[in-house]
Amino acid sequence: MRALPNASGFSSREAPLLVTDADRSTSFEDAEKFVSLYPMPRFLRGLNLAIFHTWIAGRSIDLEDARVLASRLSLVDRDACRIDNFPILMISGRRAPEAVSGADDGDAANSDGGTTEG
Repeated sequence: MRALPNASGFSSREAPLLVTDADRSTSFEDAEKFVSLYPMPRFLRGLNLAIFHTWIAGRSIDLEDARVLASRLSLVDRDACRIDNFPILMISGRRAPEAVSGADDGDAANSDGGTTEG
C-alpha cells in the first residue's frame, strides 16, 4: 500500500499525535476564565461554568492519568502536560517507527499489488 502525501511533510510512519482533554484538577479560576471566552448571555455564565466544571472537567482525566496514558503509547518525543491558564491537558508525540509492523514504504508495490519501476 502506498502512503498518501500530506501537507505536513511527515510520512505516515512518523505522523504527529496531539490529544487534548479537559483537566479534572483544573482550578475554579481557570475554568471560569475558559467559560467566559465563549459568547453567551451573561446570565448563562454561571450555569455553563457549573456544567463545565462538574460534568465535563469533573469526569475527565487529570495530569497523572494523562501521563499514564501517554506512557502506554509507542511514541517518540512523548509529552503529557497542562496548558497554562487553561483547564486543558495535552498529550503529544510522534508515532515510533518500530510501532508500524508490516508496513512498506510505498516503493515496493503499488496499490494494485504490482511492483513499481525504478
